[in-house]
Amino acid sequence: MELKMIDPFQNVDNSGIDFAQATAKTMEVRQSEPIMERLVSNYLSKLEFKNNSLTVEIGCGAGSISRRISKQAGTARVIGFDPSSNYIEMAKRDSKNHKNLTLTVADGEHIPLEDGSVDNVIFHTVLSHVKKPSLLVTEAYRLLSNGGKMVICDADFSKGTLKCCADDPLSIASASFVRSHVTDPHLLTKVKPLVSDVGFEIENFEVTSRIVTGNGMRMWVETAVKGMVERNEIGSALADALVAEYDRRVKNATLYGFLPFFTFIVKK
Repeated sequence: MELKMIDPFQNVDNSGIDFAQATAKTMEVRQSEPIMERLVSNYLSKLEFKNNSLTVEIGCGAGSISRRISKQAGTARVIGFDPSSNYIEMAKRDSKNHKNLTLTVADGEHIPLEDGSVDNVIFHTVLSHVKKPSLLVTEAYRLLSNGGKMVICDADFSKGTLKCCADDPLSIASASFVRSHVTDPHLLTKVKPLVSDVGFEIENFEVTSRIVTGNGMRMWVETAVKGMVERNEIGSALADALVAEYDRRVKNATLYGFLPFFTFIVKK
């Protein structure tokens, strides 16, 4: 019987400071990619940021997207919430120049704001890592004013791969990462009924292909093979060889990673 693994993003602080720091760095690298900047810029361009408005990011992590929202928002207020105190500490450290941005520890199911007090809510690669996304979507609906908008941007992890040939060992590592670090790789198939059942109206849906040719998915392999060694599935020599193979492909310009992202914009 296959061992059931718990997504460490469900409780980042419980996973340790090393995990928080490593994943925060990976998120920064990902957001620095031109394709990801275009993705975020595109959905932010469809939101309104009036001077007295409030935009909330639920599950802000170490703040890479909250800082991008803050820049877009101008003088409008932005609050980033995350249940991880480690992430919020890092986010505050790196966001000192963003005067319109506040960062606070809070569970996404219980945001400490009044009903109807928020103009925009953003979930960026969050809902695929929670057991009950409906609870977070319901909380977002409570927070939003009438006419307010919610963005759900996430990866279709079921399609993510590093495969470049038949029986590619790196594809085994990437699949292992998804099994151990994503709660619901098939979230995309559930979003439409999820938001409609709460009462949202879908305004926009798009899919963006993220192509990785550099170090953007290296952590997938490093983390996956570490877990495989700990579970006695492979030896340390093979684990080191798989990471080295990733690096070799980057150096030789033969690495090809693929991970589609989807974006829903819905209105209350």
